[in-house]
This record gives sequence, C-alpha cells and structure tokens, in this order.
Amino acid sequence: MSLNYQPAPKDPRFYIVQDLLLLTRHLPLKEA
Repeated sequence: MSLNYQPAPKDPRFYIVQDLLLLTRHLPLKEA
C-alpha cells in the first residue's frame, strides 16, 4: 500500500464514499 496513493476522481468508489458521508450527515437531521 503506497502512502502516496490518492483515489482518482474517476473512481466510482470515491463518489460512493462521499455520498454515504452526505447521507449520514443529512438524514438524521431530516428525520429528527
């Protein structure tokens, strides 16, 4: 594993992680 490795913007997993972070932040606020 390289310390210099960074997920490329074209990597679908990058967007999935970002979407999950946004969902976990906003959903509880809307449901509360």
